[in-house]
Amino acid sequence: MGSPEDLGSTPVCPAEIPADLAKRIVQVARSAWENLCNAEGYGRVDLRVDSDGQPYILEVNPNPDISDSAGLSRMAKAHGWEYEELIARIVEEALNRSSSRQAAAALASGTPT
Repeated sequence: MGSPEDLGSTPVCPAEIPADLAKRIVQVARSAWENLCNAEGYGRVDLRVDSDGQPYILEVNPNPDISDSAGLSRMAKAHGWEYEELIARIVEEALNRSSSRQAAAALASGTPT
């Protein structure tokens, strides 16, 4: 159960912010993801922006809730993906990084592992 503040807030996704701030937020979030999670898999970077427009990272979450009512699903929908596509992309990403899949591809192509 969330805090009273959390329960009393309504998510707006995508956020209604100026383009220059959105660009800065994406840069900060991407940098955090690349540096802390090696840019692998899926996840979510939670942040807040102060009154001066400075973004601050609260959490880099490499395993966020993937239910259809959670924040990651809301973000995917704002990006134009339906829930089924989000899940399919997560599975495809995992399969592409799978050593079993890489070994099978190498075997099929005749390339030694």
